[in-house]
Amino acid sequence: MDSLTQLTLGAAVGEAVLGRKIGNKAIWLGGLFGTIPDLDVLLNFALETTMKLRVHRGYSHSIIFAVIFGALAAWALKKIFKKEKLPFNSWYLFTFLTLVTHPILDSFTTYGTQLFLPFSDYRVGFNNIFVADLFYTIPLLAGVVAALFFLRNNTSRRLVNWLGIGISSLYMLFTFGMKFYTNSVFETNLALQKIPYERYTTSPTPLNAFFWGITAEGKDGYWLGHYSIFDKQKDNIEFTFLKKEPDLRQRFVNNPKFENLTWFSSDYYILTQQPDRVDYVDLRFGPMDFDNIDRTTFPFYFKIKDSENGNDIEVFESREVPELDGGFKVYFNRYWARVFGKVG
Repeated sequence: MDSLTQLTLGAAVGEAVLGRKIGNKAIWLGGLFGTIPDLDVLLNFALETTMKLRVHRGYSHSIIFAVIFGALAAWALKKIFKKEKLPFNSWYLFTFLTLVTHPILDSFTTYGTQLFLPFSDYRVGFNNIFVADLFYTIPLLAGVVAALFFLRNNTSRRLVNWLGIGISSLYMLFTFGMKFYTNSVFETNLALQKIPYERYTTSPTPLNAFFWGITAEGKDGYWLGHYSIFDKQKDNIEFTFLKKEPDLRQRFVNNPKFENLTWFSSDYYILTQQPDRVDYVDLRFGPMDFDNIDRTTFPFYFKIKDSENGNDIEVFESREVPELDGGFKVYFNRYWARVFGKVG
């Protein structure tokens, strides 16, 4: 999830665990520990492009990191905040929960989170919520902010914080319901249009859980489509076909950097030959512009070139924002209109 949401979740968890004992310190410290796992991005400057994908949401997002670093941090906090006279167990519960809830929340998104490192690099990704969702974050943030205005022993302080956690958690459950429902709609449409597929993945579009996209893999390529729960009809989804390029895929077989890309994309990708390079597009996140399914409208789009020595490849990350008709404001208004079922 986005940094604001992770900070807010850490603050809410910190308040729930130690708010009554240390007051607002629980919120500020909780917010701090809620963001620590994402400090792995500081390593990016020293990493090759495809290794960034493996490192982010890696060891710092694993359960064992929360167990070990949480213990070290609890020992340090006990030394720093001696006046609070809290036992190690209280600090450890605080650090462990604020650290572990971060990767657990991330695991609900499409990106995927390596919760089980170092034992497995499997990325847990339930694909039921976008990396930034206002409907999840706002109740959580409102509860934390409201708690700041009450004394530590005031029962209203705990009530507003838990109310924010409760509403956000219910919304998270709602996103699973929406995923289950939209999956059935997509399956019905694929069957009605006699589109053969081997597997598919679905994910919500930015900032909401009402408008969803699908990437269905067939023998020769991928079918992409969108559906909003507010659409008046649910049996007329238009699918766009993107062809696989088996010859291009064969060209990069067994290259470690290319394998990193396929691992990250869960094998949902297309390759396109350009005059001076090959473009690699991760399809799982769907296009940024749902009316213009072009390689440059996908958030994870990479340029692959042969290295100068001819024995390797060079991969360049390229998140090119497409030129939108009328500018961002017009696009944003059109996007939200589509979210709520208005087509055209």
